[in-house]
Amino acid sequence: MKHLIIVITNILICSVLYSQIYQIEFSASGESSNIDNIVVENLSQCHSISLNGNDVLVLAGTVNLNQNFIDRKIQIYPNPSISSVFIDFYNPKAQCISVELFNSMGALVLKMSRDLESGYYSFEMKNLNSGVHILTIDFGDYRLSERIVSFEGGTSRPEILFTKDIVNPTEEVISSKSVKNTVNMQYNQGDILLFTAYSGSFIRVETLVPTQNQSLNFHFIPCTDGDGINYSVVTIGTQTWMAENLRTTKYSNGISIPYKTSEQEWLNSADAYCWIDNDISNAEIFGALYNWNSILTEVICPTGWRVPTDYDWGILIDYVGGSSMAGGKLKSSCSDLWYSPNEGATNEFGFAGLPAGYRKHGGDFSLANMYGDWWAFTQECSDNAWVRSTNYFSAEANRFYFNKKCGFPVRCIKQ
Repeated sequence: MKHLIIVITNILICSVLYSQIYQIEFSASGESSNIDNIVVENLSQCHSISLNGNDVLVLAGTVNLNQNFIDRKIQIYPNPSISSVFIDFYNPKAQCISVELFNSMGALVLKMSRDLESGYYSFEMKNLNSGVHILTIDFGDYRLSERIVSFEGGTSRPEILFTKDIVNPTEEVISSKSVKNTVNMQYNQGDILLFTAYSGSFIRVETLVPTQNQSLNFHFIPCTDGDGINYSVVTIGTQTWMAENLRTTKYSNGISIPYKTSEQEWLNSADAYCWIDNDISNAEIFGALYNWNSILTEVICPTGWRVPTDYDWGILIDYVGGSSMAGGKLKSSCSDLWYSPNEGATNEFGFAGLPAGYRKHGGDFSLANMYGDWWAFTQECSDNAWVRSTNYFSAEANRFYFNKKCGFPVRCIKQ
């Protein structure tokens, strides 16, 4: 009886641990079928890791688990099942392994021991009763444990049948068993993850709250400005946006945009751009500030992209929850660039809004680190145009109009 209690306790511990262990694999489509590397950021915990494109991401409630415990996880399919499942696993050395199945009450349903050489093995478990079961495979120095869910009860006694013994697997077999380099990352249920995938000149952003093992596909599309700068892109609802501010010094037709530094030059210029505080070190972080005549040219965005209208912004704001909370969801959440408290910031859609502030029509700079604003390709009157605005002290996304000679960042949207 004491042994049974210990076994049940171990099963429950393994069950709790594995309830937060997910494997994420990656694929690519669109302009490239290859992934060079991926940066994964846990937006809820504000830490990040880097992976190679063919790595498998393992998410666990703790990263201090035995590496074999994670890398050699049991593969069960189909799961949930109807009475019968197939179970694949890797045995690292010649030894006697023990397979046990427990029902949800902790009662032992069946048990089998077998001497195995090192290698990959597959067996079938048949005639399972309906309900949740816990499968364990004991390798002596560590134990693997997984849940099995069966929807329909078996008509006879449960049994285990070995279907395949693979002592010296080929590379093709190893690949089919998902034996890839794994990278572990701490993850708690409900954490928001942001993935930035790179493939040559393409950069794709995806966000995810994992609840199961899955494959994440990155659909690569071009977004390259007149300077040859490549931008990260993200799809939010039905729209695809640049995931960072524009910083081109040339229109897409190759013509240079006038760079104006002094207040008088800025006030008197037709089209113009500048860096925040006229400091080029701000370019890669915040992008550039453009006056409205610059976006009126319709060639400021990369080819195939355009400046969003006020209507486009409205679609985005509505999709992410409405004006009362959209600002928080669109703001970067793991950045010290925003003044505290950066109210409501989650960046859960990967938009990564930053507080660039703006340049007044008279030429002086204002509100950096406090407001994140973007032009809309929609005028309010002959002198003014609409802007969408976020701020550090609320989760709102507001709508204002400003003089067209002001300088604001630009986010482009896919045509």
